Amino acid sequence: MKTLICLLFILALSCFATAQSGKTNRVRFQRGRTTAVVRGKITGSEIKRYRFHAREGQSAAINLAADYVQFDLYPEGDRRGMSGGEDVKDWSGKLPRTGYYIISVYAMIKGSLRYTLEITIR
Repeated sequence: MKTLICLLFILALSCFATAQSGKTNRVRFQRGRTTAVVRGKITGSEIKRYRFHAREGQSAAINLAADYVQFDLYPEGDRRGMSGGEDVKDWSGKLPRTGYYIISVYAMIKGSLRYTLEITIR
């Protein structure tokens, strides 16, 4: 019985941890601005997700300033990624559709790493 309770407790904790790691942060552009800058810190196997809205045909430029940190860019709901938008530090191009896009930032090594993410939409 104790084993079952322990297993249920561990399962509940893992579900909670998964839910926490799934948080997506909204990128906000100040009125009249085309660029947003996000500064953050990432540790170990953590993934930070950022969400922004853009229209079909708009140009986007994304730059990640940090050592040993990369990002993936993809339309929300379509994890296949953008052409050239996987495992990168810089990406620019035309966005294929209107809707939300996700930037997943992750570390390539263990440790605590700081980064600056710059997103420009025109």
